[in-house]
Amino acid sequence: MLKSVLQPLGDFYHPLLHNFRQFLEAKRIINEINLRIKNDTIVSKNLSRKKRIYLDVADFYLSNRGTGIQRVTKEISEGIHNLCTEYDVIDVYCKKIGYTSCIDGKDVDFCQNDILLVLGYTPKLLVRHAKFFEELRNKGIWTAAFLYDLLPILYPSFFISGEDKKFRAYLSVLLQFSQLICDSSAVASEVKQYLETHPKIKRNPELKISYSLLGSDFSTLPRPSVHFDSLNSRSGSSLNFLMVSTVEPRKMYAQAVKAFDMLWKEGLSVNLWIVGRRGWKNETTFRLIEENTHYGKELVWYSTGISDEELASLYEKCDAVIFASVAEGFGLAVAEGAHFGKPLILRDIPVFREIAGNNAFYFSGTDESILAGKIKEWISLYKTSKEPKSTNIKLTSWKECSQKVLDLLTGNGEKS
Repeated sequence: MLKSVLQPLGDFYHPLLHNFRQFLEAKRIINEINLRIKNDTIVSKNLSRKKRIYLDVADFYLSNRGTGIQRVTKEISEGIHNLCTEYDVIDVYCKKIGYTSCIDGKDVDFCQNDILLVLGYTPKLLVRHAKFFEELRNKGIWTAAFLYDLLPILYPSFFISGEDKKFRAYLSVLLQFSQLICDSSAVASEVKQYLETHPKIKRNPELKISYSLLGSDFSTLPRPSVHFDSLNSRSGSSLNFLMVSTVEPRKMYAQAVKAFDMLWKEGLSVNLWIVGRRGWKNETTFRLIEENTHYGKELVWYSTGISDEELASLYEKCDAVIFASVAEGFGLAVAEGAHFGKPLILRDIPVFREIAGNNAFYFSGTDESILAGKIKEWISLYKTSKEPKSTNIKLTSWKECSQKVLDLLTGNGEKS
């Protein structure tokens, strides 16, 4: 009886207790960082060893969910390890107070002229360690971070309530770094414009803002599985369209599915393949996909993640890649589709123009009838081989991307 009475109270208070524990943990970390700053123990006085580049790969190392950012973290980390000879390169993660080596689990030893590059996206950890990073920079460590976009600030309606506030706290930490490396010129321009229009925001006055376009090559050759061969045999003479990215509001999957519904009603032989995990604020779109009469046939959704080999297989099997997102920092599927020589059907936004130029078929508008009409227009061009060819796009390999990031970090490339 007592248990049945207390259980609802436990359910009610559990989130509050969790938040309170999080608050206490954050406060403990901040107090210990302040103590280390006071005792001058964050940066070592031992300068006899070789200079180091520490790569913060926490997002990928602690929980690899196969997200786009984690794929970027993995590729750039491997690239810098293979290319760098001037520095010792060590993968690290920020867990409690300070950094820990991914190799041996030991606390890392920062020395003057070392470099720290934060590759992943772990905003809560970074905010808790704000003073730690500022002390590193003050003591002669070059602190850099990859910034993928400003989307939660620029388009808050596409995100969970309060995400813009959390992102601003995260950005306020990054603005105290030595350098921000963006994933496109478009994002670098947005950051500079944002700072110009918000002059009161606290930042490092010597902050360098640069960019490196992301890579697009796969580390392994595609090896189709039986399942994917079966999918290919079912497609027959149909045209296959592929969309790759998390299923969340700004990606405009609902518009795409509704557009294909119109094409199917007109009797067009087309398939839509979606590769993307379930995102946020998009339950209506999830139902739109899963309750569609074509689901599992002409409409296929890989919502639980697939391997690089399987993704590469889908790129090879598709006839075109569609990217309908209304806002992106980069858009890996654009570069990856071009890597496989596939035609691109893209929303007309600046970053896609930066990557693809005139070598893609563009559309605007958010109504499904507009997109359906544009796809039919593209099909007419495709049948006569007059569609824009992605093979003319000059792609950046992951090796080239990693080399540019390395040059920017070490001062061999343009820093701002």
